[in-house]
Parts: sequence; structure tokens; C-alpha cells
Amino acid sequence: MYFDTIPAALASAGEETKLVAVGPPVPFNQRGLKDKLADVLEVDAERQPYVSIREYFNPPERIVITGSPKFDALVRSAQGHDPEGTRDRLGVERDAAMLVVATRYSAIEPVFEELTRAVEALPGLWLLVKPHQAESPEPYRQVVSRVGAARVEVLGAGENLLELLVASNGLITVDSLASSEALVLGRPVLVVNLLSNLGPLVERGVALGARRGDSIEQRLRSLLYDENVVSELEARRKEYIREFAFGADGGSTERIVEALRGTVILRRNQA
Repeated sequence: MYFDTIPAALASAGEETKLVAVGPPVPFNQRGLKDKLADVLEVDAERQPYVSIREYFNPPERIVITGSPKFDALVRSAQGHDPEGTRDRLGVERDAAMLVVATRYSAIEPVFEELTRAVEALPGLWLLVKPHQAESPEPYRQVVSRVGAARVEVLGAGENLLELLVASNGLITVDSLASSEALVLGRPVLVVNLLSNLGPLVERGVALGARRGDSIEQRLRSLLYDENVVSELEARRKEYIREFAFGADGGSTERIVEALRGTVILRRNQA
């Protein structure tokens, strides 16, 4: 369910009713919801704007985090893709570092030329751009042509993002929920042109971030080649996915059924 529907749901449900949260593993920004959530949150929205619903809803036992069937299905689907076959099809060396861009051009436009030049400055690195389906790939291609980038490939909007992520070494985005898919699949994420709705990921150390004016080339080097950064990002990613998606372990549907069954049985016994 959407987090901003929780207060009304809690208010209308019986006191013993549990609410099942199955949404994407992204902590929500409660600043805009502060007034709505005042009765059920035990946290200062100005001091701590990004919260996990399990920890802060009152009473917390009424919120059940189950993981998401969508992400369980994503992991299963990923197993059907052949990373080496994808790279062969795209003309990318099997042992080369390869990053995927998935975002709106309107969001990344202020830094896309810098990103393109940064990729060209790192020998052997490939950048595959998956345009948003609602946007033309031409603005990307114009920048790539102007820079003369040899290892930046702008794909068609119909390319399979899951296939690209499976074959990649990470994702670059501004505000796309593809970040959730990348994290579930074990791929690191670089969020450029901050601030954006993915700021919480960067603040928690789950993703690497670059504000405008930061060196994107340096962030790319850290994302791919700095062992300490790579290790810390992976540790935070695993912790985060365990918290919000049960590690995408395939058991979310069973947990949803169990939570609903437990609520039904409890209410029948109270009747």
C-alpha cells in the first residue's frame, strides 16, 4: 500500500488489525506527510525526514513488512537472462566494465555531457543508455556525437532493462525506480544530479551520489574500482534489502497470506 494511505487505514481498522506493507524498498520522505502522520508516527519529521515504517509506526506491531512478490519475481526472471549473450549482442567485451543509464533525459540533461566525457576518460568502461519510453533517444545521441564518445551506446527505448541490468556492473540514474530493481539484483547504484527522490538511498550509504558540481569521473572510479567503497556499498545494500524486501528471498507471497490469515482468525475469535 502507499505510505500516505496508512494513517486512514489504521484509523478505520480495528485495533488488532495488522496492515501489510509490500511496496518497493525505498524509505519514504515524510516531510510532505507530516500532518497526516502526526497521530501514528513517533518521530520528528524535521530532524529525521526519512523513516522505515516498521521502526516508527505506532504501534509498530500493527505493520507487517512482507517483502514484495514483484521483486521475488524479478529475481526469478533475472535467472533466465544470459549476461555474456547480452554483451555479445551489444558489442561489449565480456570482461569490460559496463554501466547502464536509466532515467528521464530531462532529469539527467544538466550532467549527461559530463557523464559521457567521464566514461571516455576511463579506459575500457562502457555506458549503455536506456532512454525512457516517453522520451526520444535523439537528445542523448546528439550529446554522444558532439563528444565523439566511442564507448557510449544509446539504445532503443524498447530494450529490456532487466536484461541490461543483469549484464551490467551497475546503474546510473537520477530518479528512476529502476534503482530498486538494480539493488535487488545486487548491482550498485550511482545517483547523479542530486537532489532527487533517491536522496534517502545516498544518505543511508546504499547508493553513491553526485551533486551537480561533484566530479562524476571520480564517482565512477569509486563505484567500480575503489575496494573500500565497493565493499561498503554492498554491505549497506544487503542490509537495506533485508530490511525492506526480506532480501527478495522468494517468500513474500507466503508472508502476505500468513499475515492476512492471522488477522482474519484474530477478528473471528473476537467476534
